[in-house]
This record gives sequence, C-alpha cells and structure tokens, in this order.
Amino acid sequence: MSDSTETTRIAALKTALESSQKREDEFAAIARELLKRNQALLSKVQSLEQRIQELEKPIGNGNEDWISRIMITINRCGRPMRLRELKEQLQVAGNAQGLKSLDKSLSVTLTRAVDRGRLKPFKVPGCRGDFYALAKWVDKNGDLPQEMWDQMY
Repeated sequence: MSDSTETTRIAALKTALESSQKREDEFAAIARELLKRNQALLSKVQSLEQRIQELEKPIGNGNEDWISRIMITINRCGRPMRLRELKEQLQVAGNAQGLKSLDKSLSVTLTRAVDRGRLKPFKVPGCRGDFYALAKWVDKNGDLPQEMWDQMY
C-alpha cells in the first residue's frame, strides 16, 4: 500500500469518526431534551393523580349533617347544582350510604337549607327543578353572577 492510499484511508476514517461523534452529540442533546420533557410530564401526572385522590375522598369527615354535606358538595363543584347532580355527586363520594330514599331525603334537606337561608334556589327557563346555589354566591339583590347563570344552562 502506498502512503497516499494509507493517508486517504486515515482521512476517511477521521471524517467518519468526526461525523459519528457529531451524531452522537446530537443524539445526546435529543436524549437530554426528552428527559426534561419526560420529567415535566411526570410532574403533571403526579399533580393530576393528587387532584384525583383529592376529588375521590369522601366529602367532609362523615360527621357533618346533610345540609353541610350538600353545601360542601356544591362549593366543591363551584357552581349551582340540581337535585339530580347533587345525588350523583353524593353517591360518587360515598356519602349517600344508609339512606332508603336518597331523592326524598335530599329534597327535604334542600328545603330545610333554603328555609334556613344557607342555600338559594334558582329557576332556569326550560329546566325542570331548581338549581341550588350557596347563599354567599348571591349578591344583595338576590342575583347570581352572570358566569354562574351561564353554567346553569
């Protein structure tokens, strides 16, 4: 083999080695970026899992009266709710156990809460039944903010 052939082969190997090193550096940069994104996603997943656990916890500590349970449920949802929605939320949270007739019990309890001024009922045209809002959400004129009305339609 001549020196020029050997020199050419060495130059080609150096070029290939430099190209390989450059690709390796690019792949390492991509791997670091993917690792950062993966960590960010993992953080979001953990945050969502904590929120799910929080939402799946029973409402209150179980020692509340029914009016308090209903008020906690409405406050937790952040919007006025109907009897049917309250019933579903209480059943999901496990706070409706031991009742023979949840509809009747809730209806009576909602009436008591309204009579005591803790909840305010609102009629929405075209909807059967009332929406119940926390008294603290109602202004001094007895009206709800517009964004709450929008959530009831």
